[in-house]
Formats: sequence, C-alpha cells, structure tokens
Amino acid sequence: MSRSEAWLLACDDSLSIAVGDHEMVELLPNDPLRRAAGSVDGIADTVEWQQTRLPVLELGAPPNRAGTDTIPYYCVLNYQPASGMPLRQVAIRVTRAPERVDVDDARVCEIPRGLETARLRRAILSCFVHREQAVLVLDIAALCADDPGVLAAAG
Repeated sequence: MSRSEAWLLACDDSLSIAVGDHEMVELLPNDPLRRAAGSVDGIADTVEWQQTRLPVLELGAPPNRAGTDTIPYYCVLNYQPASGMPLRQVAIRVTRAPERVDVDDARVCEIPRGLETARLRRAILSCFVHREQAVLVLDIAALCADDPGVLAAAG
C-alpha cells in the first residue's frame, strides 16, 4: 500500500484539491488581491507576492457567489511548465487554511461526475476520500497550461 502526505485546499464547499509538499509555498490573506490593468473579467485576477504579480486560478465558485461567509485566502503554489524549465508560481483562492492530510491507496475513489469539469479533466491525477468528501489530486502544471489568465501572465 502506497502512502504519502499532501496539502488539502478547500476551493469552495464542494471542491477540495490536494497538492504535494513541493508545490505548496505560502498562504496569503485576501488583502493583496488586485485586478490586473486591462484584465478580462474573471480571468486575470492577480495577487502580489514577493514583489511579483501572480495569476489567481479560480477553481471554486467565485467568492461573491460561493454561499459561504468565510474570507478567502490564497495559496501560492509552485509548478514547472516542462522538464528543465524554472519553477513558476500561481495562486489558488481557498476558503480556509490548508490542512495536512495522509493519502493512501485504501482511500482512492472514483471521480464524482460533478467534479470532473472540462477545465479540470486533463489535470486530474486521482481522487481520494477525506472526511466523506472526494478530493481531487491535480497536476498544477497541466491546469496552468490550459488557463488563459496564467498564460497571459506568463507572457
């Protein structure tokens, strides 16, 4: 049986994802969010981090329609666009602080239909159950490769 640790990120009430230790960089409060000049609505939100503007991936419902009263945070994640390329960073909006979880083969599950959206399909590596909720394990590089806001920010 294979076992590992991951960071659990709650994107909204119905979508949680897991990322590896090497991907998780930092948790930021929602204060630094700024709309990029000339951005397309809903695509090019950015967050300032270490004097750099990072694109924000919106995986869950937008905060004004999420139906929760929690204040969102942003997780800064590392990803490598291709082998041999330098690491890049992206921010993902989350509804609460990340949580460390153990992942093992015994908790693998089928990907629920509602979670396998066209946007996520190519980035889903697997799925497991945590506290009776399906959690998607995502390939952040694959997710970023298809996101117009990330591509525009990467220039």
